[in-house]
Amino acid sequence: MELIYLGHSGMLVHGEKASFLMDYYLDQGEGRGLCHGVMDEEGLSLPGRLYVLISHSHGDHLNPVVFGYENCRKDVVYVVAREAQDKVPKTLRSSVVFLEKGEAYRDELALIRAYGSTDLGVSFYVEAEGKRFFHAGDLNDWHWNQEVPPEEAQGYTRAYREELAALSRDVSTLDLAMFPVDGRLGPDAANGAVAFLSAIPTRVFAPMHFGEDYRAQDGLVARGPFGGTRVIRWTRRGERASF
Repeated sequence: MELIYLGHSGMLVHGEKASFLMDYYLDQGEGRGLCHGVMDEEGLSLPGRLYVLISHSHGDHLNPVVFGYENCRKDVVYVVAREAQDKVPKTLRSSVVFLEKGEAYRDELALIRAYGSTDLGVSFYVEAEGKRFFHAGDLNDWHWNQEVPPEEAQGYTRAYREELAALSRDVSTLDLAMFPVDGRLGPDAANGAVAFLSAIPTRVFAPMHFGEDYRAQDGLVARGPFGGTRVIRWTRRGERASF
């Protein structure tokens, strides 16, 4: 399967029978097409079923444009965090799969299970075409230790470790993890990612949620290597990686 970076936390995973569009919100780029990180006619013409996953209602994880995709093709499956239900057009809600933490959707092509977050909504674990991948949404160690008292920062870290422990009890290995490395967290921006890689052996790790601050990824790279994990270092929207 192939991963295409669409900007911030927007990711597209596509294979022979299905594509998974996750937390897409940047619908403009330097140009059109997937090579510029834009989901347009090219992306909507990929073979197989299209799954649109939305982890929560934050504006940097959801663009209402995705709800028009059903007018372009008839095999779209929307899987949306229950927390974001109000963001879905009322005319579409009856056909949307809404998930809360611990719930799952399965059809003949994919298994999609919702895990917890340390912010709004959920994170997503997916099995499809013999691959296992994870999109964290806003699950992260949001410690903010440069801004809050130590006790508060430690509380945020504990909350993250609890969610990570629950995930790792069910998920022993991953082919791909898409996970926040947010430079606003300061020198320890990679703490959540490092803990994740320590808990769950992962073949390919794709940083996200860094906006235009591509240098935020460098802190994670500097703390490697991480066993057999390939850590992607994105340089622009539209980049691709096979896994």
